[in-house]
Amino acid sequence: MPNLATAETTSTAEASAVLASMEAFFAQSSPGALTEPFGAQTALLSSGLLDSLSMLQLTTHLSDTFGIEFEDDDFTMENFATAGQIADLVAAKLTRSG
Repeated sequence: MPNLATAETTSTAEASAVLASMEAFFAQSSPGALTEPFGAQTALLSSGLLDSLSMLQLTTHLSDTFGIEFEDDDFTMENFATAGQIADLVAAKLTRSG
């Protein structure tokens, strides 16, 4: 039986790494756009930080950085509303592939 505490810790560590990567991405691609501390609760779609072009760029960045693939079904408002939701999506993909 898998150790759920270890799986949760791994997922949390992976999500933290994804958040750090996303923060670096936005700092480079949209200098000055991050006016508040970046974290899991950072709104992406409603704030305008993420639009269709930057979503494509971000998913390419995350795919290249973490060696994952996004499926058509992944592109939902729910998955991309906040940084934490994207981080959780990527962490889940990493957990499934690892």
